[in-house]
Amino acid sequence: MKIAISEKIKKLRKERNITQAELAAKFGVTCQSVCRWENGAAYPDIELIPEIAAYFGVTTDTLLGCDSESVENKIRKVFMLDIMGEGSVKDKITEMRKVMSELPYEPQIKYHILRQYHILGAEEAAKNISELREFAEFICASDAEFWIKHNTRVTMVDIEINEEACKPWLEQLGNDYMTPDDALLNRYEYQGQTDAFNQKAQENLIEGLTKIFLKGFKKKDDAEYNKAANLAILDMIDSMRDTSTDIDAWMRHRAFVKFRLASAEFSLGNTDEGYTELEEAVELLVKIAELPDGKVVKYNTPLLDLIERDKEWLISPVSDMVEQILTGPYGPWESFKVISDTERYKTAVERITKLI
Repeated sequence: MKIAISEKIKKLRKERNITQAELAAKFGVTCQSVCRWENGAAYPDIELIPEIAAYFGVTTDTLLGCDSESVENKIRKVFMLDIMGEGSVKDKITEMRKVMSELPYEPQIKYHILRQYHILGAEEAAKNISELREFAEFICASDAEFWIKHNTRVTMVDIEINEEACKPWLEQLGNDYMTPDDALLNRYEYQGQTDAFNQKAQENLIEGLTKIFLKGFKKKDDAEYNKAANLAILDMIDSMRDTSTDIDAWMRHRAFVKFRLASAEFSLGNTDEGYTELEEAVELLVKIAELPDGKVVKYNTPLLDLIERDKEWLISPVSDMVEQILTGPYGPWESFKVISDTERYKTAVERITKLI
């Protein structure tokens, strides 16, 4: 028993970053006594054993090294409860909590409990959100496997009480396996927020298809491919909106694509076609800029009838892109250099400069 308890005390102390002096002070013994406990030369007084076990958050059986079930088996039991166990979700949580009381420092157990609250639904998770945040923070700060940490963050995005509270989890999420945009899309579906889901789904679709079209595989510097890709995106945008001539949110997407199409045409030496696309892009920006401040616009497509945007949302990112063109051209806008001294280009620049 001396060997078992000595190894347990040493392991538990190191796992929790506690010094021998701190442990000694906690139980009113000397530092030398703790050292002797850990090297097997002595063991704690019998009345101290329950107190030491409670201090470390383990059972006395665990401290004494006579567990009836190994840690691995207990974690496996929780895992099986999560994915295959019979009974209600609340019953599973109760069983998992019993194991957690014995192994409070095992992140996997907290992870499986978190998953069960996610299954219970947003309302039930919200009632326990403070505790679930603590679980998630513990998991993400632990040495748990990457997939457990990743799934924990995605789960927290789903169950947080509002989008502001989601931000720390989205920032940690990065772009591995699931992007922040995709995680928000999942949240809207989980929370039953139909309008927000439709809006984000359409935005994600545009962004996703644009990346596929414009980057492709080994084709992002191919002007012919980029031209064809941008024409395909324009067709897609046109198919998503109706025939209304009123200003709408799709104008922003069209302006982006028109600038890219102009760049592709100039790269191919199709100067006249390039000017046409450039000037049409400028016209779109001018229309947006002429909107009254606070003007609300819609996507003008049946699926998104309830989604509204304002003028600032329409013009801000496009203006950022235009600023890159004007301060370059460089990178993807390198092709504009060949016409930078022409009157038509200077006129276009003069018009869009007023918009920045």
